[in-house]
Amino acid sequence: MNYVIFSLNKQEYCISMKDISEIIGLKKITKIPLSPKYVEGLINLRGEIIPIINLKTKFGLKNNDVFSKIIIINGHRKIGILVDSINGILNKYDEEIESKTKYINSIIKSKDKEYFILDINKIVDIKNIKSLSINRRQKSKKHIKKSSLNKVITVKINNEIYGFELNKIFEIINYIEPSKVPNVQGYVKGIISERGEIIPVIDLREILYNTDSNITEKTKIVIINIDDYKLGVIVENIHRLVEVEKIKKLSSIENSILSGYIKTDDYSAVVLNLNGLLTDEIKNLNKKSETIEKIEKKKDKYILFNVNNDKYAIELNLVKEINRINKMTKIPKSSKYIRGIINLRGDTVPIIDLKKRFNSEEIEITEVSRILVVNIENQLIGLLVDSVNKLIAMDYIKLGSNSKFIKGLGEYNNESILLLDLNNLLDKNELKSLNISKSSENIKDIKSIEENKKNDEIKIEDSKKINNENKVIEKTIDKKTQKKNIKLKRSR
Repeated sequence: MNYVIFSLNKQEYCISMKDISEIIGLKKITKIPLSPKYVEGLINLRGEIIPIINLKTKFGLKNNDVFSKIIIINGHRKIGILVDSINGILNKYDEEIESKTKYINSIIKSKDKEYFILDINKIVDIKNIKSLSINRRQKSKKHIKKSSLNKVITVKINNEIYGFELNKIFEIINYIEPSKVPNVQGYVKGIISERGEIIPVIDLREILYNTDSNITEKTKIVIINIDDYKLGVIVENIHRLVEVEKIKKLSSIENSILSGYIKTDDYSAVVLNLNGLLTDEIKNLNKKSETIEKIEKKKDKYILFNVNNDKYAIELNLVKEINRINKMTKIPKSSKYIRGIINLRGDTVPIIDLKKRFNSEEIEITEVSRILVVNIENQLIGLLVDSVNKLIAMDYIKLGSNSKFIKGLGEYNNESILLLDLNNLLDKNELKSLNISKSSENIKDIKSIEENKKNDEIKIEDSKKINNENKVIEKTIDKKTQKKNIKLKRSR
Protein backbone atom coordinates (compact mmCIF):
# COMPACT_ATOMS: atom_id res chain seq x y z
CA MET A 1 0.00 0.00 0.00
CA ASN A 2 1.23 3.50 -0.87
CA TYR A 3 1.12 6.33 1.67
CA VAL A 4 1.51 10.08 1.20
CA ILE A 5 3.92 11.52 3.77
CA PHE A 6 3.20 15.03 5.07
CA SER A 7 4.39 17.11 7.99
CA LEU A 8 2.75 19.10 10.76
CA ASN A 9 5.17 21.10 12.95
CA LYS A 10 8.07 18.92 11.65
CA GLN A 11 6.37 15.66 12.71
CA GLU A 12 5.68 13.35 9.76
CA TYR A 13 2.29 11.66 9.24
CA CYS A 14 0.88 9.36 6.55
CA ILE A 15 -2.44 8.92 4.79
CA SER A 16 -3.22 5.99 2.52
CA MET A 17 -3.08 6.98 -1.14
CA LYS A 18 -6.44 5.31 -1.80
CA ASP A 19 -8.10 7.83 0.54
CA ILE A 20 -6.69 10.83 -1.34
CA SER A 21 -8.44 12.48 -4.26
CA GLU A 22 -5.83 15.15 -4.97
CA ILE A 23 -3.33 17.54 -3.41
CA ILE A 24 -3.68 21.24 -4.18
CA GLY A 25 -2.02 24.51 -3.25
CA LEU A 26 -3.54 26.90 -0.73
CA LYS A 27 -6.82 28.52 -1.77
CA LYS A 28 -8.95 31.23 -0.27
CA ILE A 29 -10.84 29.76 2.70
CA THR A 30 -14.21 31.22 3.62
CA LYS A 31 -14.86 31.23 7.38
CA ILE A 32 -18.14 29.72 8.63
CA PRO A 33 -19.74 31.10 11.83
CA LEU A 34 -20.41 28.68 14.72
CA SER A 35 -18.39 25.86 13.12
CA PRO A 36 -16.00 23.70 15.21
CA LYS A 37 -12.65 25.37 15.97
CA TYR A 38 -10.71 22.85 13.93
CA VAL A 39 -12.75 23.67 10.81
CA GLU A 40 -10.99 26.56 9.06
CA GLY A 41 -13.82 27.12 6.59
CA LEU A 42 -14.81 26.20 3.05
CA ILE A 43 -13.17 26.29 -0.37
CA ASN A 44 -14.70 26.14 -3.83
CA LEU A 45 -12.89 23.47 -5.85
CA ARG A 46 -14.19 23.47 -9.43
CA GLY A 47 -17.75 24.07 -8.29
CA GLU A 48 -17.60 21.72 -5.31
CA ILE A 49 -17.75 23.15 -1.77
CA ILE A 50 -15.28 21.39 0.52
CA PRO A 51 -14.74 21.93 4.28
CA ILE A 52 -11.10 22.43 5.36
CA ILE A 53 -9.75 20.86 8.56
CA ASN A 54 -6.87 22.25 10.64
CA LEU A 55 -5.27 19.15 12.17
CA LYS A 56 -3.00 21.23 14.40
CA THR A 57 -6.05 22.63 16.17
CA LYS A 58 -7.65 19.17 16.22
CA PHE A 59 -4.53 17.61 17.78
CA GLY A 60 -3.86 20.50 20.17
CA LEU A 61 -0.59 21.42 18.45
CA LYS A 62 0.97 24.86 18.23
CA ASN A 63 -0.66 26.69 15.33
CA ASN A 64 2.17 28.47 13.51
CA ASP A 65 0.35 28.97 10.16
CA VAL A 66 3.05 27.62 7.85
CA PHE A 67 0.63 25.58 5.74
CA SER A 68 1.51 25.13 2.08
CA LYS A 69 -0.82 22.37 0.74
CA ILE A 70 -4.35 21.01 1.08
CA ILE A 71 -4.89 17.24 0.85
CA ILE A 72 -8.36 16.45 -0.49
CA ILE A 73 -9.68 13.28 1.17
CA ASN A 74 -12.14 10.94 -0.53
CA GLY A 75 -14.99 9.49 1.46
CA HIS A 76 -18.72 9.75 1.93
CA ARG A 77 -18.05 13.48 1.82
CA LYS A 78 -14.87 15.15 0.60
CA ILE A 79 -12.83 17.14 3.10
CA GLY A 80 -9.56 19.04 2.86
CA ILE A 81 -6.67 18.81 5.34
CA LEU A 82 -4.17 21.64 5.77
CA VAL A 83 -0.54 20.43 5.92
CA ASP A 84 2.83 22.17 6.19
CA SER A 85 4.46 20.23 3.36
CA ILE A 86 4.27 17.07 1.25
CA ASN A 87 7.41 15.06 2.00
CA GLY A 88 7.07 12.09 -0.33
CA ILE A 89 5.40 8.77 -1.01
CA LEU A 90 6.13 5.70 1.12
CA ASN A 91 5.84 2.33 -0.59
CA LYS A 92 7.64 -0.07 1.75
CA TYR A 93 8.29 -0.11 5.46
CA ASP A 94 10.09 -2.34 7.93
CA GLU A 95 7.54 -2.67 10.73
CA GLU A 96 3.97 -1.68 11.64
CA ILE A 97 2.90 -1.19 15.26
CA GLU A 98 -0.75 -0.95 16.25
CA SER A 99 -1.61 2.25 18.10
CA LYS A 100 -4.27 2.86 20.73
CA THR A 101 -4.08 6.62 20.28
CA LYS A 102 -7.39 8.26 19.42
CA TYR A 103 -6.49 9.60 15.95
CA ILE A 104 -3.56 7.32 15.05
CA ASN A 105 -4.37 4.00 13.40
CA SER A 106 -0.83 2.62 13.57
CA ILE A 107 2.86 3.57 13.54
CA ILE A 108 5.10 2.33 10.76
CA LYS A 109 8.87 2.25 10.87
CA SER A 110 10.98 2.77 7.79
CA LYS A 111 14.74 2.79 8.26
CA ASP A 112 15.32 5.01 11.30
CA LYS A 113 12.07 7.00 10.96
CA GLU A 114 8.61 6.59 12.44
CA TYR A 115 5.42 7.70 10.69
CA PHE A 116 1.95 8.06 12.22
CA ILE A 117 -0.82 6.57 10.05
CA LEU A 118 -3.90 8.73 10.52
CA ASP A 119 -7.37 7.26 10.91
CA ILE A 120 -9.44 9.66 8.82
CA ASN A 121 -12.78 8.37 10.13
CA LYS A 122 -11.76 9.16 13.72
CA ILE A 123 -10.44 12.62 12.83
CA VAL A 124 -13.53 13.80 11.04
CA ASP A 125 -16.71 14.38 13.02
CA ILE A 126 -19.22 13.28 10.40
CA LYS A 127 -22.15 15.10 12.06
CA ASN A 128 -20.34 18.43 12.08
CA ILE A 129 -18.85 18.01 8.61
CA LYS A 130 -22.08 16.84 7.00
CA SER A 131 -23.79 20.17 7.59
CA LEU A 132 -20.82 22.01 6.06
CA SER A 133 -20.63 19.97 2.84
CA ILE A 134 -23.26 22.19 1.31
CA ASN A 135 -23.95 22.72 -2.33
CA ARG A 136 -21.77 19.84 -3.35
CA ARG A 137 -21.19 19.83 -7.09
CA GLN A 138 -24.33 18.95 -8.98
CA LYS A 139 -23.93 15.58 -10.64
CA SER A 140 -22.60 16.42 -14.04
CA LYS A 141 -24.42 15.42 -17.13
CA LYS A 142 -21.34 13.52 -18.12
CA HIS A 143 -20.69 11.37 -15.06
CA ILE A 144 -17.11 10.17 -14.87
CA LYS A 145 -16.39 6.93 -13.08
CA LYS A 146 -13.73 7.37 -10.42
CA SER A 147 -11.85 4.32 -11.68
CA SER A 148 -11.41 5.94 -15.11
CA LEU A 149 -9.64 9.03 -13.74
CA ASN A 150 -5.87 9.35 -14.05
CA LYS A 151 -3.87 10.45 -11.00
CA VAL A 152 -0.83 12.58 -11.74
CA ILE A 153 1.83 13.82 -9.32
CA THR A 154 3.10 17.21 -10.48
CA VAL A 155 6.58 18.42 -9.59
CA LYS A 156 8.75 21.44 -10.30
CA ILE A 157 11.91 21.29 -12.43
CA ASN A 158 13.67 24.59 -13.19
CA ASN A 159 10.55 26.25 -11.73
CA GLU A 160 8.38 24.69 -14.48
CA ILE A 161 5.58 22.20 -13.75
CA TYR A 162 5.92 18.60 -14.96
CA GLY A 163 3.95 15.48 -14.12
CA PHE A 164 4.43 11.75 -13.53
CA GLU A 165 1.59 9.24 -13.71
CA LEU A 166 1.04 8.03 -10.15
CA ASN A 167 0.90 4.35 -11.14
CA LYS A 168 4.53 4.60 -12.36
CA ILE A 169 5.83 6.09 -9.12
CA PHE A 170 7.29 3.60 -6.65
CA GLU A 171 8.22 6.09 -3.94
CA ILE A 172 9.18 9.71 -3.30
CA ILE A 173 11.97 10.34 -0.79
CA ASN A 174 13.93 13.27 0.58
CA TYR A 175 17.07 14.09 -1.39
CA ILE A 176 20.10 11.89 -0.69
CA GLU A 177 23.50 12.82 -2.11
CA PRO A 178 24.16 10.08 -4.73
CA SER A 179 27.53 8.34 -4.79
CA LYS A 180 29.21 9.21 -8.08
CA VAL A 181 29.95 6.41 -10.51
CA PRO A 182 32.87 6.77 -12.96
CA ASN A 183 32.39 6.73 -16.76
CA VAL A 184 28.64 7.46 -17.00
CA GLN A 185 26.59 10.14 -18.74
CA GLY A 186 26.72 13.58 -17.11
CA TYR A 187 23.01 13.55 -16.21
CA VAL A 188 23.52 10.31 -14.21
CA LYS A 189 24.42 11.77 -10.83
CA GLY A 190 25.28 8.47 -9.17
CA ILE A 191 23.60 5.73 -7.17
CA ILE A 192 21.79 5.52 -3.85
CA SER A 193 20.99 2.55 -1.61
CA GLU A 194 17.30 2.38 -0.74
CA ARG A 195 15.91 -0.59 1.23
CA GLY A 196 18.59 -3.00 0.11
CA GLU A 197 18.41 -1.97 -3.53
CA ILE A 198 20.84 0.14 -5.54
CA ILE A 199 19.07 2.80 -7.60
CA PRO A 200 20.65 5.07 -10.23
CA VAL A 201 19.75 8.76 -9.93
CA ILE A 202 19.41 11.19 -12.84
CA ASP A 203 18.99 14.96 -13.01
CA LEU A 204 16.16 15.85 -15.40
CA ARG A 205 17.03 19.52 -15.22
CA GLU A 206 20.36 18.73 -16.86
CA ILE A 207 18.59 16.77 -19.63
CA LEU A 208 15.89 19.39 -20.23
CA TYR A 209 17.79 22.62 -19.55
CA ASN A 210 21.47 21.62 -19.66
CA THR A 211 22.07 22.82 -16.09
CA ASP A 212 22.30 21.09 -12.70
CA SER A 213 19.45 21.19 -10.19
CA ASN A 214 19.79 23.51 -7.20
CA ILE A 215 19.64 21.26 -4.14
CA THR A 216 17.55 22.68 -1.26
CA GLU A 217 15.68 21.27 1.73
CA LYS A 218 12.63 20.86 -0.56
CA THR A 219 14.49 18.75 -3.14
CA LYS A 220 13.10 15.22 -3.59
CA ILE A 221 13.99 12.07 -5.46
CA VAL A 222 11.04 10.50 -7.30
CA ILE A 223 11.66 6.77 -7.75
CA ILE A 224 10.04 5.61 -11.00
CA ASN A 225 9.22 2.02 -11.99
CA ILE A 226 10.12 1.28 -15.65
CA ASP A 227 9.74 -2.34 -16.77
CA ASP A 228 10.60 -3.54 -13.25
CA TYR A 229 13.72 -1.36 -13.13
CA LYS A 230 13.89 1.55 -10.71
CA LEU A 231 15.19 5.00 -11.58
CA GLY A 232 15.54 7.98 -9.22
CA VAL A 233 14.73 11.43 -10.59
CA ILE A 234 15.82 14.65 -8.88
CA VAL A 235 13.02 17.26 -8.67
CA GLU A 236 12.96 20.68 -6.99
CA ASN A 237 9.82 19.96 -4.98
CA ILE A 238 6.44 18.23 -5.02
CA HIS A 239 3.77 20.48 -6.51
CA ARG A 240 0.42 18.67 -6.34
CA LEU A 241 -1.52 15.45 -6.82
CA VAL A 242 -4.39 15.80 -9.25
CA GLU A 243 -7.06 13.61 -10.85
CA VAL A 244 -7.67 14.19 -14.56
CA GLU A 245 -10.05 12.60 -17.01
CA LYS A 246 -7.46 12.29 -19.74
CA ILE A 247 -3.73 12.80 -20.38
CA LYS A 248 -3.55 14.36 -23.84
CA LYS A 249 -0.78 12.92 -26.00
CA LEU A 250 1.95 14.99 -27.64
CA SER A 251 1.95 13.04 -30.88
CA SER A 252 4.14 15.57 -32.70
CA ILE A 253 7.16 14.72 -30.53
CA GLU A 254 8.59 11.28 -31.24
CA ASN A 255 11.07 9.42 -29.02
CA SER A 256 10.82 12.17 -26.41
CA ILE A 257 10.45 12.05 -22.64
CA LEU A 258 7.67 14.64 -23.09
CA SER A 259 4.76 12.27 -23.69
CA GLY A 260 1.63 14.31 -22.94
CA TYR A 261 0.07 17.14 -20.98
CA ILE A 262 -2.71 17.85 -18.52
CA LYS A 263 -4.66 21.03 -17.86
CA THR A 264 -6.49 22.01 -14.68
CA ASP A 265 -8.37 25.18 -13.79
CA ASP A 266 -5.24 26.98 -12.58
CA TYR A 267 -2.25 25.34 -14.24
CA SER A 268 -1.06 22.97 -16.96
CA ALA A 269 1.77 20.44 -16.87
CA VAL A 270 3.76 18.34 -19.31
CA VAL A 271 3.61 14.64 -18.38
CA LEU A 272 6.95 12.82 -18.58
CA ASN A 273 7.62 9.30 -19.82
CA LEU A 274 11.15 8.16 -18.93
CA ASN A 275 11.16 4.82 -20.79
CA GLY A 276 13.58 6.24 -23.36
CA LEU A 277 16.14 6.89 -20.61
CA LEU A 278 16.27 3.24 -19.58
CA THR A 279 19.61 2.52 -21.25
CA ASP A 280 21.83 -0.51 -20.61
CA GLU A 281 24.01 1.81 -18.53
CA ILE A 282 21.06 2.61 -16.23
CA LYS A 283 19.95 -1.04 -16.08
CA ASN A 284 23.40 -2.18 -14.99
CA LEU A 285 23.40 0.36 -12.16
CA ASN A 286 20.08 -0.88 -10.77
CA LYS A 287 20.22 -4.05 -8.67
CA LYS A 288 17.68 -6.33 -10.31
CA SER A 289 16.90 -9.76 -8.92
CA GLU A 290 16.79 -11.44 -12.35
CA THR A 291 20.36 -10.48 -13.27
CA ILE A 292 22.17 -9.94 -10.00
CA GLU A 293 22.79 -12.28 -7.14
CA LYS A 294 20.75 -11.96 -3.99
CA ILE A 295 21.96 -9.38 -1.53
CA GLU A 296 25.12 -10.51 0.19
CA LYS A 297 25.73 -8.57 3.34
CA LYS A 298 29.24 -8.77 4.69
CA LYS A 299 30.64 -7.28 7.84
CA ASP A 300 34.22 -7.16 6.65
CA LYS A 301 36.85 -4.50 7.23
CA TYR A 302 37.67 -1.89 4.62
CA ILE A 303 40.09 0.99 4.09
CA LEU A 304 38.06 4.17 3.53
CA PHE A 305 39.64 6.81 1.25
CA ASN A 306 38.76 9.89 -0.82
CA VAL A 307 39.09 10.53 -4.54
CA ASN A 308 37.74 13.79 -5.96
CA ASN A 309 35.58 14.41 -2.83
CA ASP A 310 33.88 10.99 -3.16
CA LYS A 311 34.29 8.20 -0.64
CA TYR A 312 35.58 4.79 -1.76
CA ALA A 313 36.60 1.62 0.05
CA ILE A 314 38.88 -1.38 -0.58
CA GLU A 315 38.89 -4.64 1.36
CA LEU A 316 41.55 -4.47 4.06
CA ASN A 317 42.99 -7.88 3.12
CA LEU A 318 43.82 -6.57 -0.39
CA VAL A 319 45.85 -3.61 0.90
CA LYS A 320 49.50 -4.43 1.58
CA GLU A 321 50.50 -1.05 2.95
CA ILE A 322 49.75 2.67 2.87
CA ASN A 323 52.61 5.04 2.06
CA ARG A 324 53.32 8.71 1.75
CA ILE A 325 54.30 9.93 -1.70
CA ASN A 326 57.90 9.05 -2.55
CA LYS A 327 59.89 10.20 -5.54
CA MET A 328 58.19 8.81 -8.67
CA THR A 329 59.97 8.06 -11.95
CA LYS A 330 57.94 8.68 -15.12
CA ILE A 331 57.50 5.77 -17.55
CA PRO A 332 57.81 6.70 -21.25
CA LYS A 333 54.80 5.95 -23.50
CA SER A 334 52.65 4.79 -20.57
CA SER A 335 48.90 5.38 -20.12
CA LYS A 336 47.84 8.85 -18.98
CA TYR A 337 46.66 7.52 -15.62
CA ILE A 338 50.08 6.00 -14.80
CA ARG A 339 51.83 8.67 -12.74
CA GLY A 340 55.10 6.76 -12.63
CA ILE A 341 56.92 4.09 -10.61
CA ILE A 342 58.38 3.92 -7.12
CA ASN A 343 61.00 1.65 -5.58
CA LEU A 344 59.44 -0.16 -2.63
CA ARG A 345 62.19 -2.05 -0.81
CA GLY A 346 63.58 -3.42 -4.07
CA ASP A 347 60.19 -3.91 -5.80
CA THR A 348 59.33 -1.61 -8.68
CA VAL A 349 55.67 -0.55 -8.20
CA PRO A 350 53.66 1.34 -10.87
CA ILE A 351 51.40 4.10 -9.51
CA ILE A 352 47.85 4.57 -10.85
CA ASP A 353 46.21 7.98 -10.41
CA LEU A 354 42.63 6.91 -9.56
CA LYS A 355 41.20 10.33 -10.35
CA LYS A 356 42.76 10.20 -13.81
CA ARG A 357 41.64 6.56 -14.21
CA PHE A 358 38.07 7.75 -13.68
CA ASN A 359 38.50 10.19 -16.60
CA SER A 360 39.01 13.26 -14.46
CA GLU A 361 41.93 15.61 -13.79
CA GLU A 362 45.14 14.50 -12.10
CA ILE A 363 45.27 14.24 -8.33
CA GLU A 364 47.04 17.23 -6.88
CA ILE A 365 49.62 15.79 -4.52
CA THR A 366 49.41 17.32 -1.03
CA GLU A 367 50.59 16.45 2.46
CA VAL A 368 47.58 14.15 2.97
CA SER A 369 47.86 12.33 -0.39
CA ARG A 370 48.68 8.65 -0.03
CA ILE A 371 49.55 5.55 -2.05
CA LEU A 372 47.59 2.37 -1.32
CA VAL A 373 49.77 -0.60 -2.31
CA VAL A 374 47.46 -3.43 -3.40
CA ASN A 375 47.87 -6.87 -4.96
CA ILE A 376 46.17 -7.35 -8.34
CA GLU A 377 46.73 -10.73 -10.01
CA ASN A 378 49.86 -11.31 -7.87
CA GLN A 379 51.30 -7.96 -8.91
CA LEU A 380 51.91 -4.97 -6.65
CA ILE A 381 50.15 -1.80 -7.84
CA GLY A 382 50.07 1.57 -6.10
CA LEU A 383 46.82 3.56 -6.08
CA LEU A 384 47.27 7.32 -5.71
CA VAL A 385 44.36 8.81 -3.68
CA ASP A 386 43.57 12.26 -2.29
CA SER A 387 43.54 11.04 1.29
CA VAL A 388 42.96 7.97 3.48
CA ASN A 389 40.29 8.29 6.15
CA LYS A 390 40.15 5.27 8.41
CA LEU A 391 39.59 1.55 8.83
CA ILE A 392 35.86 0.74 8.91
CA ALA A 393 33.50 -2.24 9.05
CA MET A 394 30.37 -2.11 6.88
CA ASP A 395 27.81 -4.06 4.88
CA TYR A 396 27.57 -3.68 1.13
CA ILE A 397 25.27 -4.62 -1.73
CA LYS A 398 26.70 -6.13 -4.90
CA LEU A 399 26.31 -4.31 -8.19
CA GLY A 400 25.95 -5.96 -11.60
CA SER A 401 28.97 -7.45 -13.31
CA ASN A 402 28.91 -4.74 -16.00
CA SER A 403 29.51 -1.93 -13.52
CA LYS A 404 33.11 -1.04 -14.34
CA PHE A 405 35.41 -0.15 -11.44
CA ILE A 406 32.61 -0.43 -8.80
CA LYS A 407 31.81 -3.72 -7.06
CA GLY A 408 29.06 -2.52 -4.76
CA LEU A 409 27.63 0.16 -2.52
CA GLY A 410 28.01 0.26 1.24
CA GLU A 411 26.92 2.61 3.99
CA TYR A 412 28.91 4.04 6.88
CA ASN A 413 27.75 6.82 9.24
CA ASN A 414 24.71 7.42 6.97
CA GLU A 415 26.98 8.05 3.98
CA SER A 416 27.11 5.97 0.80
CA ILE A 417 30.49 4.34 0.13
CA LEU A 418 31.55 2.99 -3.29
CA LEU A 419 33.40 -0.33 -3.09
CA LEU A 420 36.23 -0.41 -5.63
CA ASP A 421 36.56 -3.49 -7.85
CA LEU A 422 40.30 -4.05 -8.23
CA ASN A 423 39.80 -6.88 -10.74
CA ASN A 424 38.13 -4.49 -13.20
CA LEU A 425 40.43 -1.55 -12.51
CA LEU A 426 42.89 -2.84 -15.12
CA ASP A 427 42.37 -5.35 -17.91
CA LYS A 428 44.82 -8.18 -18.59
CA ASN A 429 46.69 -6.28 -21.31
CA GLU A 430 47.11 -3.27 -19.05
CA LEU A 431 48.33 -5.51 -16.23
CA LYS A 432 50.77 -7.19 -18.59
CA SER A 433 52.17 -3.85 -19.73
CA LEU A 434 52.59 -2.81 -16.10
CA ASN A 435 54.26 -6.07 -15.04
CA ILE A 436 57.50 -4.20 -14.58
CA SER A 437 59.03 -6.51 -12.02
CA LYS A 438 58.84 -9.49 -14.42
CA SER A 439 59.66 -7.75 -17.71
CA SER A 440 63.36 -7.58 -18.51
CA GLU A 441 62.73 -5.04 -21.26
CA ASN A 442 60.90 -2.75 -18.90
CA ILE A 443 63.63 -3.19 -16.31
CA LYS A 444 66.23 -2.26 -18.91
CA ASP A 445 64.19 0.78 -19.93
CA ILE A 446 63.78 1.89 -16.33
CA LYS A 447 67.46 1.21 -15.56
CA SER A 448 68.47 3.21 -18.61
CA ILE A 449 66.22 6.07 -17.44
CA GLU A 450 67.74 5.95 -13.98
CA GLU A 451 71.29 5.65 -15.41
CA ASN A 452 70.66 8.57 -17.75
CA LYS A 453 69.43 10.57 -14.77
CA LYS A 454 72.55 9.63 -12.81
CA ASN A 455 74.76 10.47 -15.80
CA ASP A 456 72.99 13.78 -16.15
CA GLU A 457 73.53 14.44 -12.47
CA ILE A 458 77.25 13.50 -12.82
CA LYS A 459 77.58 15.76 -15.82
CA ILE A 460 75.99 18.59 -13.89
CA GLU A 461 78.32 17.98 -10.97
CA ASP A 462 81.32 17.80 -13.33
CA SER A 463 80.29 20.99 -15.05
CA LYS A 464 79.95 22.66 -11.67
CA LYS A 465 83.47 21.53 -10.72
CA ILE A 466 84.85 22.74 -14.04
CA ASN A 467 83.13 26.08 -13.59
CA ASN A 468 84.56 26.39 -10.09
CA GLU A 469 88.04 25.51 -11.35
CA ASN A 470 87.73 28.03 -14.18
CA LYS A 471 86.72 30.71 -11.69
CA VAL A 472 89.80 29.95 -9.56
CA ILE A 473 92.06 30.13 -12.62
CA GLU A 474 90.44 33.39 -13.71
CA LYS A 475 90.98 34.88 -10.27
CA THR A 476 94.67 33.78 -10.31
CA ILE A 477 95.19 35.29 -13.77
CA ASP A 478 93.50 38.51 -12.65
CA LYS A 479 95.81 38.77 -9.63
CA LYS A 480 98.96 38.20 -11.74
CA THR A 481 97.81 40.76 -14.29
CA GLN A 482 97.19 43.33 -11.55
CA LYS A 483 100.74 42.78 -10.11
CA LYS A 484 102.34 43.24 -13.56
CA ASN A 485 100.42 46.47 -14.10
CA ILE A 486 101.60 47.82 -10.71
CA LYS A 487 105.29 47.02 -11.54
CA LEU A 488 105.02 48.74 -14.93
CA LYS A 489 103.59 51.87 -13.32
CA ARG A 490 106.44 52.02 -10.77
CA SER A 491 109.16 51.55 -13.46
CA ARG A 492 107.74 54.50 -15.39
